Amino acid sequence: MKLLIAIMLIISSINAKETCQHATVGNEDTVNFASSAMKITENLNLDPAPNNLSKNLIMKMCMKLALSIGSKDTVEVTRQQVLEILGKDTNSSEPTVDSYEVVNFFNTHLDKIVCTDTKHNPIRSKVSYFKYNIQIGNYAFVEKYLYKTGCTDDASKKLDLNAYDMIDEKKETIVDYLDLIIEDENNHVQYDIKRLKEIRSGLVHCGAKKAEEL
Repeated sequence: MKLLIAIMLIISSINAKETCQHATVGNEDTVNFASSAMKITENLNLDPAPNNLSKNLIMKMCMKLALSIGSKDTVEVTRQQVLEILGKDTNSSEPTVDSYEVVNFFNTHLDKIVCTDTKHNPIRSKVSYFKYNIQIGNYAFVEKYLYKTGCTDDASKKLDLNAYDMIDEKKETIVDYLDLIIEDENNHVQYDIKRLKEIRSGLVHCGAKKAEEL
């Protein structure tokens, strides 16, 4: 009888262990993302995105952008991707692309949204989202979105045009990145330098600066 009870206890322990392991194995990013998305819908003062943006979410965002160039409004495609990450209805017209939720998403997480580019003879193989738009020639996105959100007087909806990446232990803003392209004659065939100079001028007018000026 004691032997039978011991065997039953061992089996019960094994089953419990397997159940526990099964419950903890899986996509932890999805759990973190779902939790954060629920919080933002309850309180806009909370961080409006998952604490851990998974590589899959970022890859999907970058790929959808690249595939949409020339056929879709890439600003709207970007808005829908952000809404999906935030756990909101992507078919809804709200929140708008210049809303607090979308702008604050980029202000908070831009340094994590890094796209890989190996097809456009890139300046770098990995760049943050706004620089990626420039690198793949999607100038319309920069002109439409960064001007609109970077030049607004509404502080709650103002995009930080001076967000920077750390490159070789040095800060690099979007203005620095534009200068890197414009000043190298080797890039003049691949890029529309005249247009990039106009974009740079527009961003500076809206308050964008070189890292050394911050």
